[in-house]
Amino acid sequence: MESSVKAHPPKLSISLKSVFEKYGIFIFLGLLFITASVVSPQFLNPQNLKDILNQAAALGMVAIGQTFVILIGGGGLDLSVASVMATVAVIMAHNTGGQDVLFLPVASVCLVFGILVGLANGLLVTKRKVQPFMATLGVMIIVQGLRFLYTKGAPKGGFPPILRFLGTGDIGLIPTSILSLAILVAIAVIVLNMTTLGRKIYAICGNIEKAFL
Repeated sequence: MESSVKAHPPKLSISLKSVFEKYGIFIFLGLLFITASVVSPQFLNPQNLKDILNQAAALGMVAIGQTFVILIGGGGLDLSVASVMATVAVIMAHNTGGQDVLFLPVASVCLVFGILVGLANGLLVTKRKVQPFMATLGVMIIVQGLRFLYTKGAPKGGFPPILRFLGTGDIGLIPTSILSLAILVAIAVIVLNMTTLGRKIYAICGNIEKAFL
């Protein structure tokens, strides 16, 4: 006996919306790449692509840190990052005088400075309950003021050769900046997916009260 009810075709498990939610950034990047290639054939020049990747590496490194902040949730976004980057560049140029031998000591000072700024932001948000936007905006202004006070409005000095190599050099055909970015991305992926800290970050993002309990 035939059933009077027509069988409905199975629904596709993957909807267009879910595809865009998961892969939208990659789709947009592909479209952007194709458009740039059509508008300017020189875009596909290997040297041009290398220059673009070199310039994007620093922003990519910053984005790794911002990713951790965004994953925690609560609308967190650090506005002080660019100011910290400019300040540590000034500290490096002023105190190394272009000498490789001073690179590691001054880099350590720059790292401590960045940690202190991050700690200040974190304490303002978690202990004083200041909105992340306002907290990091205020810290950004303070850091800018300290930088102008330190340089008296006239930065001077020079970067050591080893730092120039890390920023614009090559290892074979691979720019050192891209290699550094790849290493940091790999470390971030491992931390987020294979460590207790990573699980805690995702737990806080899902529900901060349940994560605390």
